[in-house]
Amino acid sequence: MEYSLNDLTDLFNILIKELGLNIAIIGSVALYYNIGEKRFNEDLDLFIYKGSILEQEDRLREICYKKGWDFGLTEFGTPKITMRKDEYEIEIEIFENIYDFYIPQEIIERSRDIKIGDLIIKMILPEHYVVLKARTGSSKDIEKLSLIKDLVNERKLRLDLSIIRETISYFEDEEKMIISRLRSVGINI
Repeated sequence: MEYSLNDLTDLFNILIKELGLNIAIIGSVALYYNIGEKRFNEDLDLFIYKGSILEQEDRLREICYKKGWDFGLTEFGTPKITMRKDEYEIEIEIFENIYDFYIPQEIIERSRDIKIGDLIIKMILPEHYVVLKARTGSSKDIEKLSLIKDLVNERKLRLDLSIIRETISYFEDEEKMIISRLRSVGINI
């Protein structure tokens, strides 16, 4: 299922131009893109920071049907799209701040801008990704944090601890827990 972000230009155009949404890339693709990767095997996680995907769900479902893309829902009840590229499938999960899923606006404001086709899309920094994974704290997330620590040890990734500290501060009630989880994998704050 290897793909590049340019392979998804059609979807990005639909979300931004047709549905009027502002999107940010938030998952592991953001991490790997920031260390220089341009092709990905992971699902793509998108975050809507302006507009609401839930309000546009019916239109998106209709567009997916016309394009031949599968439309489903994430565990949060937000859209999940499966696109086919050659013989591969690319899964795209789309999130917004709903229930326990929360990304502070400050993270989006401090994210980098990337150009895909004629579009400018936000992408979170590796430091943001690290804090979001520590906040969620599932065993899979802790495993991912260990992998990130390995990338740091191998000098493939550099983390700015001041950005991590600043990002942790956006989760005031969870600061100690986030720091504890980061320290448990050797990311000392």
